[in-house]
Amino acid sequence: MSLAKGKTPRRGQYGRYGHAELLQRIATAMQASAAGVSLEDIRRDFTVEPLSRSTAERLRNAAERLYPTIEQANPGDRPKRWRIPGRHRGLTPSTSADELADLALAAQILRRDGRSLEAARIEQLALKTRAQLDKRAQVRLEPDLEALVDAEGLIPRAAPQVPVDGATMGTLRRAILANREVHMLYRARGTGEKSQTTLCPYGFLHGNGRHYLVAFSLNPEVLDFRLFALDGIEDLEVLDTSFKRQPFNLAAFASESFGVFRDGEPMDVQWQFSADAASDAVKFRFHPSQTMERLGDGTLIVRFRATGMREMCWHAFTWGSALKILSPPVLRETYATLLAEASWTLRSYLSSQPHPSANDLAV
Repeated sequence: MSLAKGKTPRRGQYGRYGHAELLQRIATAMQASAAGVSLEDIRRDFTVEPLSRSTAERLRNAAERLYPTIEQANPGDRPKRWRIPGRHRGLTPSTSADELADLALAAQILRRDGRSLEAARIEQLALKTRAQLDKRAQVRLEPDLEALVDAEGLIPRAAPQVPVDGATMGTLRRAILANREVHMLYRARGTGEKSQTTLCPYGFLHGNGRHYLVAFSLNPEVLDFRLFALDGIEDLEVLDTSFKRQPFNLAAFASESFGVFRDGEPMDVQWQFSADAASDAVKFRFHPSQTMERLGDGTLIVRFRATGMREMCWHAFTWGSALKILSPPVLRETYATLLAEASWTLRSYLSSQPHPSANDLAV
């Protein structure tokens, strides 16, 4: 997770003060983090483009000269990390109207996505930040902040509005921090069937208006990581039984899927966008693993590795004839089946024809 509040361009925006502001950001992060800041953090987290290692070392050395109390946070360990203990005069950065407006926007996005509890925390953080400002700063920021907040809006989107239960989220967070197993009654979203299950909770995924617990299922028939919709959790109980966390990367787990749903093992996918659509498609981040190749005829090849065929097909449909599914064949077949089902539904609506069976739709 980035230690910087915002990334500073490598050059240009701040003129001759660019390195001074960059150095202050790094020093502030060193004071704000008990774990300290490494050279790799300096190289990667404070600029739009990664710095060279030698530049990161020069900035670290400059911080040591300016702040003599700097110390190594992890003596004897690698990689080395540095921190500035205690409060240091001159290291309290000023708060801008832009930063407060960004907090207000973040609260709006969270509330739109059904995360009212987190939205309230962000708003409380903004209030605490404003309360620490002196009266002159408050008066100076107020007009700009009001104008910036009024100028920000969210585009309405079609998505589920599933609120997150604050008590459920709080209980699961405590279990995650304590590495405790949980027992619950779970209602499957697809079938509505309820079942008792015991899990080892690891984290949360949020997206498309829905919110999920990522947990290791102790069901002998599963014994793997699964997603559980938070709104399907009932009778949640934290058990006295602790568990040893497995090596697990939440971001890597999420990136195995296209969207949320997982329907098998990840597979290599190739899409081809027409020359007319390529200029738009090249701006998309379809998947974290994607690579892009522009061909001589102007078309664009996008490659990535993921599971979630149905969600891939739903997205592919939004591109119409501008997108061709090159591989894998099973994805093309799934896409053809879904199109056939949609076409038959339309014809049924127009002619009152009975809805097809699965065999009728087989390609």
